[in-house]
Amino acid sequence: MMKDAQEFQVDATFEIFYQTIAQVCFTVLGFWFIVLQTKYREWIGDRDRRRTAANISFYFLLPGSMSMLSLLSTGVPILWRASFATASFLGAIETVLWFRRIQAKTGHLTLQTVARWAGVALYLLVALVALIPTLSNLLHVKPLVITGSMLTLIVVLGVAIAWAFFIQPIPDTTDSPHSL
Repeated sequence: MMKDAQEFQVDATFEIFYQTIAQVCFTVLGFWFIVLQTKYREWIGDRDRRRTAANISFYFLLPGSMSMLSLLSTGVPILWRASFATASFLGAIETVLWFRRIQAKTGHLTLQTVARWAGVALYLLVALVALIPTLSNLLHVKPLVITGSMLTLIVVLGVAIAWAFFIQPIPDTTDSPHSL
């Protein structure tokens, strides 16, 4: 009887955690959309800036979606595992494609680039634990603890990348310093 109570407590903790992460992710995504509206005129004409803004959105959309789907997987672990693996691969692939386009143009390493490579690594770690959950036994924790930690880091990284992108100056493309 005591073991059942402990299992229920652990499941309730996961449920509360993933509910919170989902709420945080979609709230931050909403704030990001507001930021995009404030920079709309500056960013809409530049394909690379639009692509970067979309890439940043994934740092909130994917962890939020994974968290919501984990809440539906009670008693059906294949659901959270499949959704985490799929979403993580999407995040990693999107970021690698972003690198191919954006990084190839600039050719220099920035803090944002390093942060994005860290994001790719985190996405791939989530996918790895989702595909092979027994790996978590090496750390003596449940797979959802590891993936939850990684999702938290992905969201924090997304906020940092979004802030760095937001404050990055737009290069002046006008011919005259006095033109509007």
